[in-house]
Amino acid sequence: MQELQERILLKGDELFRKYGIRSITMDDIAKQLGVSKKTLYQYYPEKETLVVEVTRMNIDQHVKEMDNCTGAMAKNAVEELLAVVASMAQMLQCYNPIMFYDLQKYHPKGWDLFRKYRNDNMLQKIKENMFRGIQEGLYRSDIDIEVLSRMRLEQVDMCFNFEIFPPTQFQFHKVASHVTEHFLY
Repeated sequence: MQELQERILLKGDELFRKYGIRSITMDDIAKQLGVSKKTLYQYYPEKETLVVEVTRMNIDQHVKEMDNCTGAMAKNAVEELLAVVASMAQMLQCYNPIMFYDLQKYHPKGWDLFRKYRNDNMLQKIKENMFRGIQEGLYRSDIDIEVLSRMRLEQVDMCFNFEIFPPTQFQFHKVASHVTEHFLY
């Protein structure tokens, strides 16, 4: 039974990434898995529950990825920051940008989970990187970590703003790379 629940979760994630959340129905997921909708609802009583669990799974995966790029894994703070950006760009290549829009607009519980992760975990990682960079003499010692870490987080969010950087005109990894380079300078 646990195996089927995981298969549902993975299939939901795959379809949401490819087509966005709103356009995928529980019927679509059931058909793709070759199970009845009733079976699907035994594990996930509503689409929102599945969306929250997919979001949680993606956050857990992101935490592991970031842990592989930070701390002792990187030679210094600059290498750490560049590794995080490269990892994030690689991970996001398999996401349809509409997925984040759908999450924000139609799935408040999933969006709240993502925002909490962003405001707690990501912000803390940025602060740790800045502190490390100052300690290593790579970042200016007079920077205000609290202000600049929040500004950096907003810069990352800005890369996802499709009104500023429409995906038809800009590739996320290039935008993120330029924004990071600017931040480092």
